[in-house]
Amino acid sequence: MEESESKVYYIVDSGDESGGYGYDSYVKIGYTAGEVKERLNALQTGNPRLLTLLYTEIGGIELEREIHALCFKYRAKGEWFLYNKELVDLLWVGIKKRAFERLDKLKEQTWVYEMEEIKAIKEKYEVMRNNIQVESSGNMSYLIIRPCPKKGKK
Repeated sequence: MEESESKVYYIVDSGDESGGYGYDSYVKIGYTAGEVKERLNALQTGNPRLLTLLYTEIGGIELEREIHALCFKYRAKGEWFLYNKELVDLLWVGIKKRAFERLDKLKEQTWVYEMEEIKAIKEKYEVMRNNIQVESSGNMSYLIIRPCPKKGKK
């Protein structure tokens, strides 16, 4: 992942004093063009509960808005959503779908790249083959089959 790519992050707060998180917690779904750890630290400064990064994926504000719209019924306030099983299931379906789409795109790009490499190699060897034919065509006369002289005739 390039540093310049935006990332959508999922940060959960601990719902209790033990620092663990459960279904009385909230999850923040946001995006950043910077480092996610720096964003986590900035959010932690203003939050009395321990924050934990759950997941990040490639995406920007468009993906963040799409996810927010999908999760609207779990919204607590702003970009914070009630962390419960239904929300986790909903988020996980989308995350897996987008991961498979990225993987399929990567495989397709790899296939196109490999086909271009194969084509270049074929062209290189075709040029080499043609050069060999040109270089050797003047010296190949000994390979031409000539009729043998008949016995008795001179």
